[in-house]
Amino acid sequence: MIRAFLAAAIVASMFVVPVFAAESAPQQSTTAPTFEQRQAHMLKMIDERLSSLQAGKTCVQAAKSNDDLNACREKHMAEMREKRSEMQKYRGTGMGGPGMGGAGMGGPGAPTGK
Repeated sequence: MIRAFLAAAIVASMFVVPVFAAESAPQQSTTAPTFEQRQAHMLKMIDERLSSLQAGKTCVQAAKSNDDLNACREKHMAEMREKRSEMQKYRGTGMGGPGMGGAGMGGPGAPTGK
């Protein structure tokens, strides 16, 4: 009787375990961005960077002392830190090209050469 119960439990677990494993498998709900989406995003980021650099240049040109220069630098560095944290959310989505955490070199799913 115990053998029959154990055999039934083993057979049942062969069907139940794969179902739970399939449900807990990570699902990738988003697809990789298209070329046009990546291109538009990269151009937007370049324009924002150029704008930030221009504002930094204007600040430095208007500076009258070392304290003014330091203030310009601190402001620019704060903006760059903010941009860097914004880019963190794009990691793993394929945005930014190779080495940026997407499907390019070094990202998840990238060939390891092994």
